[in-house]
Amino acid sequence: MRHEFEFSYPIDLRCSRKDQITNHLTFCLFNHTAVLPKDKWPRSMRANGHLMLNSNKKCRKTPATSCP
Repeated sequence: MRHEFEFSYPIDLRCSRKDQITNHLTFCLFNHTAVLPKDKWPRSMRANGHLMLNSNKKCRKTPATSCP
């Protein structure tokens, strides 16, 4: 189990949507810094923006089309 942990940590990149910064990324950062030593903290975090297709915001409901 220790070998698996050493292999997986630290996390190189944690990605999430920009509307999840106050939830997922903050929760990840607070928990990892509270529990793990500094050398096991996440190395970077990224907040993805909205996907664009032909200069239009892409919909989740209809992935091949854009939102009205």
